[in-house]
Amino acid sequence: MKTLSLLKTCLVLLSLSNFALCYTTKWWKANMVTTGYACKTVVSETALYCELDDDYDYACQCSDVVGMGALVYCGYTETEGNAASRKRFEDYFIAQCPGYNVTHQQIADSYANVTKYIKDAEDVPGFNATIPTRVPIKYSRELYDVTYRSIYQYYYNCDVGIIYGAALVAFWAAVFSIFFIFRVFELMNLTDSFITNNKVYKYFQAHFLIKAVFGKRHKRDIYIGLVPVRIDTFIIFAFVLINMVGCFANIYYVSDSVWFYGRKDQIERMIGDRTAYISVFTMNLTFLFAGRNNIFLWLTGWNFQSFLTYHKWVARVTVWNVLVHALAYLIILVDENYLASFSIDAWYRWGCVAGVACSIMVIQGFYPLRKVAYELFLYVHIVMAIIFLIGTWYHLLVFEMQYYMYGTFAVWGFDRLMRLIFIAMFGGFKKNQVKIVDDQFLVLTINNYNKKLFKPQPGNFVFVHFGLWKCFWESHPFTIVSSNNGELKVMASIKKGCTQKVKNYILAQNLTSFNLPIAMEGPYGVTKDRIVSRDQNIFMYSTNTGAAGPYYYLKSFIDKDITHGKNIKFYWGVKNWSSLEVFSEELKTLSGCADIDVTVYVSQYSEGALVASTSSEIDISQQEEKNINKDTSTVSNASTDSFSLNHIQNVYPNVHFKAGRLPIAETVTKDVEESLDNTNITVMTCGHPDFCDEVRDSVCNNITKNKTKNIHLIDELQVW
Repeated sequence: MKTLSLLKTCLVLLSLSNFALCYTTKWWKANMVTTGYACKTVVSETALYCELDDDYDYACQCSDVVGMGALVYCGYTETEGNAASRKRFEDYFIAQCPGYNVTHQQIADSYANVTKYIKDAEDVPGFNATIPTRVPIKYSRELYDVTYRSIYQYYYNCDVGIIYGAALVAFWAAVFSIFFIFRVFELMNLTDSFITNNKVYKYFQAHFLIKAVFGKRHKRDIYIGLVPVRIDTFIIFAFVLINMVGCFANIYYVSDSVWFYGRKDQIERMIGDRTAYISVFTMNLTFLFAGRNNIFLWLTGWNFQSFLTYHKWVARVTVWNVLVHALAYLIILVDENYLASFSIDAWYRWGCVAGVACSIMVIQGFYPLRKVAYELFLYVHIVMAIIFLIGTWYHLLVFEMQYYMYGTFAVWGFDRLMRLIFIAMFGGFKKNQVKIVDDQFLVLTINNYNKKLFKPQPGNFVFVHFGLWKCFWESHPFTIVSSNNGELKVMASIKKGCTQKVKNYILAQNLTSFNLPIAMEGPYGVTKDRIVSRDQNIFMYSTNTGAAGPYYYLKSFIDKDITHGKNIKFYWGVKNWSSLEVFSEELKTLSGCADIDVTVYVSQYSEGALVASTSSEIDISQQEEKNINKDTSTVSNASTDSFSLNHIQNVYPNVHFKAGRLPIAETVTKDVEESLDNTNITVMTCGHPDFCDEVRDSVCNNITKNKTKNIHLIDELQVW
């Protein structure tokens, strides 16, 4: 696993080096190119030294002594007294003469020679600018000045686009660096000494770092989607602001430009070029943040949901940049009557393909549409992403700028490769038991897998592929409940989609459990086992299958025998008594540990509700256990006799059962207040979005009130 982690780090960093490549490859800074380009333009327009020569072809100046002399005379005259500018001119000229072996000394000698022969045009008898001459002609200083300003405007605008694109990348690098440093301090147990144990940080934590933007809502969606916490909102706002400034800042008008005529034409061209350059940088970030195998997930310790939130906003900004670029050029082509002729060119058509593809991605990624048909959204999204990449590649290829996409292909391809590697490390599709519990849950018991390579930790989750022909290509994220002696357990709520198809398939066999081919991709997620285990107070709040994440941590602490002397409380909220079946063995494990205070809240707590519930896990007989074979299990014939509350209590002797729903605010406040001063508190939550939002809000309220206690919130629920 260490080798794999090192491979992931090296490959991702290698792909990110594309950004540095983009800053240097074929990036002509305005002050590096303008003098040489302007001299070439005015010299070619002043006189003809070879039969074939124009403003863009340097062959004549590279090979003909007279042509070279005229160009060098211009460059040396305009850079007189400025050694740095003169060297930039020479470097530019040499770069335009590949294969001619032009040297700095040759250029200097050419200037020394041409000064002996160069003349004004009027001093050359019979001079004709359209006929090759063997006399070097002096250029027009007035024409050079306006040409210089026109060329500088164009290249300066491109430079600014690259600079702002780089600034956007640097912005994220700075954000990641800050949180990486915090994570290093956290792992080294230095945060209390240097960062968190002060009023300023506690205020920042409670009102900014984990606080919802408005009210309590963070995990629970609103109509248009999920609302980030305040720190994420600030980061996103800053990113969008930098991008918007980059699109329009430092754009100016050259009144007598010889390249672009008129204010409107110039401004449109400048905006179109500026947004084009910025978009290739944000495009790289878009694909980087979408990947499951993103090295920054580990560096920062953030969860996958945070990066998907950033991915969405970076993608929207990218599409904005692309569409503004496209619109600006569309207006230019229409105004200049070039649309009909250019619309048949490959660069134009592929640019349209890319623009349409990314627009579709934004529209179909709108939260209500994505929520209604997530699988449809996902695969349309992938297809459109591929089309966008192909279209962008061929669009840039015409301008020899395709190198900007190397990083995008590397990041996206690497992520897909790692997904296949992770599935292979699990062992591919292996038959393992899938059991229907309480008609609401699937419990996966995984024994058949590659135990040497696939080693999950607390806090990890996996993407599960069920080997049914109806949905084997789909993958769904589930939290690992436990890992006992090589046996993994995963719980999943049955919803529409693949989990419902699996349930129907098993029931169609007249069974409640069946050995299905299962492949797992992962494990993903950053474990915080080392950090949580150091805290003196650990409070876990969960509902339904959300108990999986907190339980895995507690099971790890029990196995390591580090629960002694700690204040550990586990709360679990369920709807009815039958829900206990899905978590029966785990409750027994927790009940057997005297150091963990376990409380279960049952909404339908009444004796009548208990009578109506049956629990094959609790009452299953030894004979029935023997009847379950390795491949299939018959429908349980567990007794449907009612159980008394005393019977339930006897099964879980150290578990406190309470009626109703967990009073979150009161419980969190009570637990925090009862903790000793000058101690650390971990609050972990996973469950229904409303439940997690209540816990988050309660933690925020208690952070500033308990100034002698450091409270850490770990929200294990991930929704996107």
